[in-house]
Amino acid sequence: MNISIVDLATDEIVANESIRLATLIQARYPLLESLTTEYETKLNGSNALMTETTAFAMGYTWARGYLQYSKSGKPKNIVDNEHLSLIVNGALLMDQGFVFNSADPESIIEYGMQTKKTLEGKDISMKEFICNTKLDNGSYIVDPNADAANSTGDPENATKAMDEALHFDYNATPITNFLNNDSLSGGSSTKQQINKIIPQVYKAKLATGVARQTDVDIGAHQGYNSNHKTYSWGEPDSMRRLEVLPRDTYVPGNLYGEVWEVTWTREHVWRHYYTVEYPCMKSGPLGSYMGTCTRREHNEMTAIDTRVDKVAVTLKAKENSKTSIRLDYNGSTLSTVSDVVKAFTSKDVTYTSAHTDPCLEEAYTSYRSRIFDPRLVANIKNQNQNSDNCDPKTFDATPPAWLKGEAKDAVDEINRQIRSDVHLSPDINYLEYPNPADAMRETATDITNKIKANQSRYVDKDRYRSGGRYSSCSAKTISQVRQWYVDEVLYQVNKQYLDAAENIDKQIDANFSESADDVREANKNGANLLKDVINFPIGLTMRAEHVRDDGSHFEKDELAYWEENVTLLVDMVPNYLEHNKLYESDSGESL
Repeated sequence: MNISIVDLATDEIVANESIRLATLIQARYPLLESLTTEYETKLNGSNALMTETTAFAMGYTWARGYLQYSKSGKPKNIVDNEHLSLIVNGALLMDQGFVFNSADPESIIEYGMQTKKTLEGKDISMKEFICNTKLDNGSYIVDPNADAANSTGDPENATKAMDEALHFDYNATPITNFLNNDSLSGGSSTKQQINKIIPQVYKAKLATGVARQTDVDIGAHQGYNSNHKTYSWGEPDSMRRLEVLPRDTYVPGNLYGEVWEVTWTREHVWRHYYTVEYPCMKSGPLGSYMGTCTRREHNEMTAIDTRVDKVAVTLKAKENSKTSIRLDYNGSTLSTVSDVVKAFTSKDVTYTSAHTDPCLEEAYTSYRSRIFDPRLVANIKNQNQNSDNCDPKTFDATPPAWLKGEAKDAVDEINRQIRSDVHLSPDINYLEYPNPADAMRETATDITNKIKANQSRYVDKDRYRSGGRYSSCSAKTISQVRQWYVDEVLYQVNKQYLDAAENIDKQIDANFSESADDVREANKNGANLLKDVINFPIGLTMRAEHVRDDGSHFEKDELAYWEENVTLLVDMVPNYLEHNKLYESDSGESL
C-alpha cells in the first residue's frame, strides 16, 4: 500500500511511503486448498502421477517380462488390466503421501486386499487384512518389485530373472558376430575385407634399369684431318660379363643385375686434301693465252674406331605391397608401401601352423623369365638405351592358399580376447538407465573405452614386424587385417548402439510429441523410486511454516513468522479405482 501526506492548500506531496500489510489467517482452509491444488497438479499430464505409475509399471514389466523371456512364454501377459488397477491406485496413494503426509486408510486396506487377490489369487476379508498387517513407523510398506515377482506365480524364478537382467552383460559380442556373419550375401564383412587386403599386399611394380658408361677411341689418322665417312658400329666385336650385382636390401632397389663390357669397332674414312697446279689455256682481253690452272685432289685412308661400353642391366623393384585401407573409427586411411623385409624371397613362417610364404618371389621370377632375361642382350647392345625405367610391369603374385584361414584365425583370436576382457560396467543397468536410449549410449561409451584400453594388445603389431618392417607379406596381411578389424569393431560398437539409441529416441518423440522429455524424465524418476520400498503414511505429522517465495525462512521476531505441526487424514472416494468401472462426478465428468 502507498501512503502519502499531501498539503491540501498546494496539493504538494509532503511525504510518501509504501508499506506492506499482512495478517495471519489462523484457519486451515488456505493450507488445505494449497495442498489439494498441489495434489491435483501431480495427477495431471506428465507430472508426478506419471512418474509413480511408470515406477510401478516398470517393476511389473521387468519382473514379468524377464521371466516370460527366460521361461518360454510364462506369464502369458506382461501387464494385465488388473495389474494396471493396482499400479494406478498405488501411484495415487503414493502421491497422497507425498503431498499430505498421509494416505486414505480405507484405500490402503482396499489396495492391500486387491493386491492379495490379483497377485496371489487370495480373497481375504478386511478383518483378515487388518489383523495380519503391521505398520512401520505409521506407514504401510509396499515393495513393488516383490509384488511384481509374486504376480507371476513363480516369484523365485521371477526374482532370479530380474537379478540376471540387472547384470546383463551387453558387450561387443553382437558386433563381432555381425562382422563375422558368413551367411550374408558375399560373405561376412571380415571375409570381404581380407579379400581386399591380400591382393594389395601381393602386388609389385618391376622394371629394367640400364646404366651405360661409354668410351669411344677414334682410330689414328695422322695427316688425314678431314672426316669423310663413318660406318655404323654394327654388332659388337666382343661381349664380356664382368660381374653379377648383389640384391639390395630395401625397395626401391635392385633384385638382380649384371655388368657387361661390350666392344665395337667401325671403319672411319679420313681424307687429306691438297692443290695441284697445271698449264692450261685461258681467255683474256687480248685473246687466248697459256696460263696456270689448279685443282683440288685428296688422299684417303681408313682408320678403325673402337667403342667400349660398360653396361649395368638391373631388375628393379620399384614398389611393392602398397595398401590403402580405410579405418572408419579412426577417420583415417592405413597407407603403407614397400615395407616388407626381403619381400621377393620365399620364407618359412609360423602362425597357428607352420607354412611357406612365397611372398613376391613369383613376381620376380615371372618378370625375369618373361622380360628381363629375353631382353638382356638387346638392352646391352642398344647403345641408346640408358634409363632406370625400361619395360615397367605390375605383377599380381599368387597369395598362398592358407593365408585367408590364418587371417581369420587372427580375427578369432581378437574376438576371444575381447570376450574375455570387455564386460559392461555393472552400473549400467535398467535401474540406473531406465530409458533404453540412455543405456545404449552409456554401453557404447563403456565398451569403446575398454576396447581402446587394450587396442595395441589386440592389434599386436610387433608380432609381425622385424627391424621396423613387416617380416613377410603374409605377416603384413595378417597385421593389417588385425588393425582394420579392431578399428571396425570400435566403429560398429558406436554405430550400432548409438543408432539404436537414436531410433529409440525417435520412437519416443513420435509417440509422445511435446511430452517426450517428460516421459524420459518419468522413466528416470520411476526407476529411482524402485530402488527402495515405498511407504503409504497414515496421518503422520508434518511441520507447516510460512516461507518466502524463494523458500527462505522468516525469523521468529518477524511479523510474518509462523509455524505449526499439522496432521491430516485423507478420504478418497472411491477407495479403489477398478479397471472395469466407469466413474462419474457430480458435475458429469467421467473417468
